Amino acid sequence: MIMSENRMRARRIENYKEYIRNILSNRDIDCDETWWDSEEAHKALNLLVRAEKWEVTSSVQMGIDSSENFLFLKFTEDSGGLLQSLEEQARILAKLPESAEKNIYIICLVDNMKSRVFLERLFLSAEGKAMKKNIRKEMKPWKGTVNFLYILDNSYHEQDIKLTSVNRFEFIQMPPMKCHINWENEDRTEVSNRGYVTSVHLYQLVEIYNRIGDKLFKRNVRYGLNEQLGVDRAIKETLRNSPGEFWFKNNGITILVERPDFKLDRVEEVLLEHISEYGELHFSVINGAQTITASAQCLYEMEYDLKELQKNGEAEEAAKLEERIRKSKNAKVLLRIIHISHSAQTAESEADSTREVNEISVALNRQKPIKAEDIAFASPFVVKLAAFLEREQINGKRYFRLVKRGEGNIARRTVDLVDFARARKACAGYPGDARSKGTNFLLSTRNETGGEYSFQDKTIFVPEWLEAEDELEAGIFAKYYGAVYFAVRVADFYGKNAKKIITDNPLKAAVLQNGKWYFTTYMVQLFNGYRSDFSQFTDCFELIRDKLKDLMELFAELCGEAAQQSGNYPVLDSNTFKKDELYILTRNEADANRFAQIINDNLDDDEKIDLVSYREVTGGNRQPSSDADSPAQKTPNGKAKFIKLNNGPVERVNSTAHAMVKTVQFVLDNYPGHEEELLISGTDWFTDDRTRAEEGYGYLRRSVEVTGSDGKTYWVGTHSNSVVKYNQIDLLCSLLHVKKHSISWMALDGKTPLFSW
Repeated sequence: MIMSENRMRARRIENYKEYIRNILSNRDIDCDETWWDSEEAHKALNLLVRAEKWEVTSSVQMGIDSSENFLFLKFTEDSGGLLQSLEEQARILAKLPESAEKNIYIICLVDNMKSRVFLERLFLSAEGKAMKKNIRKEMKPWKGTVNFLYILDNSYHEQDIKLTSVNRFEFIQMPPMKCHINWENEDRTEVSNRGYVTSVHLYQLVEIYNRIGDKLFKRNVRYGLNEQLGVDRAIKETLRNSPGEFWFKNNGITILVERPDFKLDRVEEVLLEHISEYGELHFSVINGAQTITASAQCLYEMEYDLKELQKNGEAEEAAKLEERIRKSKNAKVLLRIIHISHSAQTAESEADSTREVNEISVALNRQKPIKAEDIAFASPFVVKLAAFLEREQINGKRYFRLVKRGEGNIARRTVDLVDFARARKACAGYPGDARSKGTNFLLSTRNETGGEYSFQDKTIFVPEWLEAEDELEAGIFAKYYGAVYFAVRVADFYGKNAKKIITDNPLKAAVLQNGKWYFTTYMVQLFNGYRSDFSQFTDCFELIRDKLKDLMELFAELCGEAAQQSGNYPVLDSNTFKKDELYILTRNEADANRFAQIINDNLDDDEKIDLVSYREVTGGNRQPSSDADSPAQKTPNGKAKFIKLNNGPVERVNSTAHAMVKTVQFVLDNYPGHEEELLISGTDWFTDDRTRAEEGYGYLRRSVEVTGSDGKTYWVGTHSNSVVKYNQIDLLCSLLHVKKHSISWMALDGKTPLFSW
């Protein structure tokens, strides 16, 4: 059946989205905004897929807000004006105020290798070099670069994908066949996976790549990553000059086949798959992608040069090159085929198969720089979590599914691992980390003694979950991850709608632009009563969906007011929201009744939600001091050398960090019973988690032990500047209503006050 033109375009748009997401992810360009769902992105992508000859669009036109600039070129054939158009659009990008320090990547989407080689030669021509030079002039102040990347996406038709000129009886099979040479094989071994090894002509794999494109590498954990230039050069050199040695100098190629009916049932060919028009593939090259792409470049460059020689009438040189091409096409390569069948249609077996595929792909590519997410997805923690979520969905629970990067889709209740990590950070009270930390930080792992990977960040990947017995999994999941999907959806909504809210208040505008994770964290904490245990959390996203824009506006207003009143934020920019201080100030002062009025408007009485302010939760049973709360007196420039606590003597301290630790201990001793509140409000610098303290990241990088009024050990993080320490102690004293005039920090002369409460 021939696919309709509209369906074909829709599929190509989805593929383009995936390719672009991978490019961003693989360069650690974290675009956590769901740009691909925006109207502007769909319009730009539609232009690309409809291009008859060529079309150019930019990351700005797609609504991609990232640390680099991108141009996207869909190319079929040159009709003149291409270089001029690229130069004009690149220079427009470079002149934007927000483009300072950004490089430009030109992503070329092509249908086949001939088009790629044509573009490569065009960009290397005198005109192409002039174009690059003119673009770089615009980026001269920051020495920006122009880079080219290529994506091969062919609209293939229904066909057999097969290897020919292979002898079935030359294959080595694993496990070995258990039969005599003249008997039918009746191997009934319990091993379900099969492996086959043989040698094939490399050119056959190159041709399959040319027909299918980069989808051929979808199961490869290095799919879309930068390859090593030196390896590319060595592959091409061998293929051009000594193709007979290629088999000996190359590690070979591994193809994974997942269709259940795969068999070696033909004498001189291997059918990998009968594919439908632009359909999904059930086989993938999981090791050797660089060998195939570099070889394709080499062979098609040689054929391009041959046509140029023939066109110019250089018959003798053309004949020599034609002979070299013939020899190069005869180069052989070692091929391994691994068959993992998905015949059992249960979620558990599907999850097991996926785990096996990931483990094999990671193992085969371990010598190369695999992305953190690839290792994370094959870790015991994520394998267990993914299997649990699959199983619970089958049992009727409305859970989400974990998927690999670029595959997250709110409508399908799927969440990719990086979004999961950011959402969990928000739930734990770390909006700064949720916004600012890259994939490598969030998914950082270490290789344990047994060879398995464990995560560094125990806030996201809680050890209690990994250690849980089957019957306890649901309870522990709810405790730590019960609000994660709510957070993912709130963040997704914010990313799609923040730009639609218009305001002439600069502080409010800054919060709307940068405060996605601040708002998400507040929504989670507000609806969970500021508790760290989410066992009783009720996901009310559908109930409040229509009110979220109003809630976003209110939060932006309150956050802007908190910044203004504190006096510590002369400018609100993206860096402000990479830390948690302003969030904590906003949360502590926010009036929950104003949010409740918006949420409960037009709801029936039995639907209305009771909300309380943070002050009510943390201050309900505390006797306040006789003095009204007012900000502490702070002198930012100076290091504490003396402190005076309550009516005690003036004490010498080694540093401002030392002053902070002694002050925290003083407050814990004299205002007992509030450690849990501090764990909620001071999550970035106060912890009872030894592992977090010892691993030390953020403010906890230099942490010091203190003893709580409950006799437990806590840790105070001191990896911050003096101003941050003043703000943290100010917040501590405000939360616990510490008596006024009971804390003073002084400079080296013992008189000049630096901090006074």
